[in-house]
Amino acid sequence: MSTPSGSSYDGTALSGVSRSPKQSFRLTRLVSKAAGFRPLRSMFVLQLCVSSLLMPPTTASPPELAAGIQRVKGAKRQGVRMGNWLTHKQAEDLINAPDPNRLKGKRDRALLAVLIGCGLRRSEAAALTFAHIQQREGRWVIVDLIGKHGRVRSVPMPSWAKVAIDD
Repeated sequence: MSTPSGSSYDGTALSGVSRSPKQSFRLTRLVSKAAGFRPLRSMFVLQLCVSSLLMPPTTASPPELAAGIQRVKGAKRQGVRMGNWLTHKQAEDLINAPDPNRLKGKRDRALLAVLIGCGLRRSEAAALTFAHIQQREGRWVIVDLIGKHGRVRSVPMPSWAKVAIDD
């Protein structure tokens, strides 16, 4: 079996543990698959981790395993959050902008309160019905809301947003 760098790997270089042919095949497949997606410099760490999984439970992990795990880095978080964010005052002003004496103003105020208070997306707000708004354990919640990629979620609703709906 060859890695992306062209070198071959047969799964026997991991510690001195004897393996069944089935374990060796799985290990070889796992390592070669990981080598295709990760830089080769992390192969040593991966080999140590896999070999520790295949060791009998009574065998202690080699000290190299602990050192190798410390060198593995998590996903990098780069950049800053994009977009324009409303301050608390701006959000209050936006919610209070519609005329509360007119029917359209009450509707707009309730919709803005739900959008801002619950953090809904436009498509989620458009699909919202009164059946979605329920009281659970003494709190108002929007239940079974279908969001991005068909994901179903429940969103807590602040009391001031519920008051805006009731008005």
